[in-house]
Amino acid sequence: MENNPEEAEAYVAQAMLHADLYRYPEAFESLERALAVNPNNAEALTMLASLQLRLGQIRAARENIARALELDPLQDRVLNVAVQMLVSFSNDEAEIEQLLAPTSVDLQRVRDRRRFFLGPMTVDFLRATLE
Repeated sequence: MENNPEEAEAYVAQAMLHADLYRYPEAFESLERALAVNPNNAEALTMLASLQLRLGQIRAARENIARALELDPLQDRVLNVAVQMLVSFSNDEAEIEQLLAPTSVDLQRVRDRRRFFLGPMTVDFLRATLE
């Protein structure tokens, strides 16, 4: 890929294709390249966090989604992965509040829905929690 402003996005797209084919090492490599081009790419950080969740790398996923939320707190995919991670892997209310602080997600609605979470979060649910 040529060195241009869209290079990071191209690597993210490539990572998505690899992940869809369950080729995780290649997906991680593409995301590393995307972040080397643009370390502030919220989409790449979110995709990285999502893959890390799939592989049980919870601590790394939390760090990456927190960074993505700082960069782009209203992007649907960032919110989706953040809430999915919190609902699935966190019992710490303070962590939930801290991670979602830069967003406009209604924390009480997230808390209320946590006990009913049975599958992947949807953007529709996230939009419903926005103030």
